Amino acid sequence: MRVLTYHGANDVRVDTVPGSAIQEADDIILRVPGAAARTLGPDYV
Repeated sequence: MRVLTYHGANDVRVDTVPGSAIQEADDIILRVPGAAARTLGPDYV
């Protein structure tokens, strides 16, 4: 399973893990059924 992991400010990574499970008291499992990305040109700012 591919997961998005938060490692600190400005450090978010996509990792591969065997499955989802709560391991620590502050862990969460968030399922996202779909996502989209959009970029804006420099003239938009």
